[in-house]
Amino acid sequence: MTSAPDMFLTFVLHIVSRAFIYGGNTAFIANSFPAEHLGRLIGLSYLVAGLVGLLQYPLIGWIKTAGSPFYVYIFVLVLSVMTFVHPTYIDYHCRDVSNKDGRRPFQGDLEKPVKGHLEVDACCSKETCV
Repeated sequence: MTSAPDMFLTFVLHIVSRAFIYGGNTAFIANSFPAEHLGRLIGLSYLVAGLVGLLQYPLIGWIKTAGSPFYVYIFVLVLSVMTFVHPTYIDYHCRDVSNKDGRRPFQGDLEKPVKGHLEVDACCSKETCV
């Protein structure tokens, strides 16, 4: 059995990690999107996090019926790998758009210094690539 000090330490570490995750999520949304959408987007992110958290119950049931967590681990691994599909597609798409423009991917061309400062050439394409 687990001792009480171990359970307390685990509880404290869980609370601290959740504070950093939710704080970072909220800061990202506040910095990335307009203020009029802040409440909706934070609420939407908490909704998605809650729905993903609800997946633990069917997965635990699957482990109990299968007797071994191997297939659940494979399923979670496949879901984790699938989270890289969209960023990889965006990276590929932006590199494709940059190559069609004749520009180097993800790098602005530096112009001559203007009043002692380097001016970075902005992307001229209609598509936004970050």
